[in-house]
Amino acid sequence: MILMSYKDKLSDYEANIFKGLDDASKERLGIGTNKKGELVQKNPSFKGDTFDEFMGKAGAERMIYSKARPGGPIKASEFYGGGGQSQYLDSLDPDTRDSLIYKDPKRARMARTLERAGITPDHFVSLARDADIGNVNSKSDMEQIIEQSLLAKAIADEPELAPEPEPEPAPVTTAQDYVLSPTLQSALDFEKDYEAGLASGALNPFREGYRAAADEVADSFLSDYTSDLLDLSRRRMAA
Repeated sequence: MILMSYKDKLSDYEANIFKGLDDASKERLGIGTNKKGELVQKNPSFKGDTFDEFMGKAGAERMIYSKARPGGPIKASEFYGGGGQSQYLDSLDPDTRDSLIYKDPKRARMARTLERAGITPDHFVSLARDADIGNVNSKSDMEQIIEQSLLAKAIADEPELAPEPEPEPAPVTTAQDYVLSPTLQSALDFEKDYEAGLASGALNPFREGYRAAADEVADSFLSDYTSDLLDLSRRRMAA
């Protein structure tokens, strides 16, 4: 009977951690509950084996008895690679070499192919799970795992977009931020001198001719002051 997928019961410590994850994270990790309500993790199988069984078979070497090497059987890699024969192994194509060395060359080739794609064994299960594969067994399954790995690496290598800088607040403008018209500035200077003269007693506001001049300056002041305020308002609206 081929094992399509299997569920591992989580330890109390693991369950305490995983139960706090959101639903999307649990789904990606294959976390669910069994009929007893216990937290379990659903894992893909590899050629009908659990991952540990698969890796054990993929790495199991053939044992060879040799009269030239007394003391019991030795691993095939030592037999074919020892005594100056390492060049012989290196000259073989990988598939032939796997057939000489491993008890289960098919599983060895699967593991070697994934590792050649830059996938370490500790990522075999998670990538198969992300690819939604129940049992890794076919050429298509292998391709999906490799594509899933490349996608994950592309996402990890994608540079983060720098946040757009916040716009600087518009400066608060007042009438003092603008140059006053010469006539208005003259009127302001006159008013300042007038107030100072009254305070010191050096100025008689009812002196002949002075009242008329004061009225003329006041009218000019009000006219230019109104004009400058309107100009300031236009500038603010344009900004």
